Amino acid sequence: MQTDTYSNLLTLVKGLSGNTTLTSTEETLVGNFINRRIYNAYRRFAYWPRYFVGGEARVVASTTVSAGSFVVGAKYTILVVGNTNWVSIGAASNTVGVKFTATGVGTGTGTATYYYNYIPFTQSTKNDIDTFFRIYDQAPYVVNSVDEFEFIVTSSGAQVISNTDDLTTFYVDYKKEWGGDYNSSTNPNVPLEFFQYAAHGAFADFLRYDGQNEKAAVEDAYAEGLLVLELENAMNQRNSNRTTRFRSHATAQSRF
Repeated sequence: MQTDTYSNLLTLVKGLSGNTTLTSTEETLVGNFINRRIYNAYRRFAYWPRYFVGGEARVVASTTVSAGSFVVGAKYTILVVGNTNWVSIGAASNTVGVKFTATGVGTGTGTATYYYNYIPFTQSTKNDIDTFFRIYDQAPYVVNSVDEFEFIVTSSGAQVISNTDDLTTFYVDYKKEWGGDYNSSTNPNVPLEFFQYAAHGAFADFLRYDGQNEKAAVEDAYAEGLLVLELENAMNQRNSNRTTRFRSHATAQSRF
């Protein structure tokens, strides 16, 4: 998606202020204003196209457990057979990939995978998740009929409720983490949809900092109008008549 540079954004704020040269203190202050405005825009709408990801496969968190440390009643998947007698502790066979409920702690050199029932915010090679929207058992924009799971969000991730099939891979609609803070060197590419709002909003903040409250209010209103236009454009891109059919409960994120 389109971007513009932080340097151009800073130059625009300077131009709006009529002052092409700022002190280092003022430039840092304006940079803070810019990033605050961009973050505010990011938070204003859940489904910015730039940040929305739909139906991405995500695996639950897991850990490797060695024979001798299994918990009776817990469910595992054989990872390394070793010389462990898996059948003696509840497995159907001594085979990698077999799922079983432990009937003993086990002995020997084998290991198994224990899967937690939550999807972490961070997964290797994937985007970090800011907000979970919906969780499914299959790809929701490919398969016509999917099951949707209720969940709660903790500090670890999305805890899936009623995972009676012991699924370890889910398909998630989510919002990616914000890409800031932005600057002219290490993170220079500002989302174009936030560019004008951030410039005029930061200028309003600078005016307010300078004690020019009436001018700041006018500039604030103009910046808000720019953001509303971008919000309307983003909302118009969402298809409210999606044909995918869901068979279970609607899901809402809860934090605690």
